[in-house]
Amino acid sequence: MNNIGGCYHNGNGVKKDLKKALYWYQRAADRGFNEALRHIGMIYGTGGESVQKNPELAKQYFKLACENGVNCQEELLTLEDESEV
Repeated sequence: MNNIGGCYHNGNGVKKDLKKALYWYQRAADRGFNEALRHIGMIYGTGGESVQKNPELAKQYFKLACENGVNCQEELLTLEDESEV
């Protein structure tokens, strides 16, 4: 499921679609694949054609990913630095 999310996230073999990527990443996360939480945070951190940028929601997903053993401190610090500007 995470790999399917990645295909939609990056447009690999399918048309890029961030909403579908979020759907598949969330399904993966719900089944315990914590790296998917980081990917969800990345989408909300940057936004795109069909998903509005939401730094606060991105931080929540990055924090959750970090709490579950995913190495995503760099992304979290970047968002925190951007919010201080």
